[in-house]
Amino acid sequence: MKGKLIGIVTIVLLLTGCTSNSDGIEPQPTKTVYVPVPQPGFQSNTQDNFESDLQEIKDANCRLAQDLLMQSLDLEDQARNLERQAYSLGSDSDLYFRLKTQARDMQDQALNLMIRSGQLRQNC
Repeated sequence: MKGKLIGIVTIVLLLTGCTSNSDGIEPQPTKTVYVPVPQPGFQSNTQDNFESDLQEIKDANCRLAQDLLMQSLDLEDQARNLERQAYSLGSDSDLYFRLKTQARDMQDQALNLMIRSGQLRQNC
């Protein structure tokens, strides 16, 4: 009987010894967190929207570049007309110098518009 009692006590001690924690901290159950996975249709729709917006911007840049080019050519033509008018006058008159100055300013503006048009065309 004594042998049975020692065997039972040993088994009980072994079982309780295996389940106890030496630090006194009981393990807590883990918490499961569910992270939603984006649907493939949603991402492709967003990507399509970005590409559509980008295409609209490119199209607007192309239209603006064309408008600036046309304005540049128009200013260049007006500047040539002013120069012709200036040459028809005598080179010693005040009007001659004013027309030449205006023509030069218009040519500078036309050149600036041409440069900006080229910059916009890079984003077409």
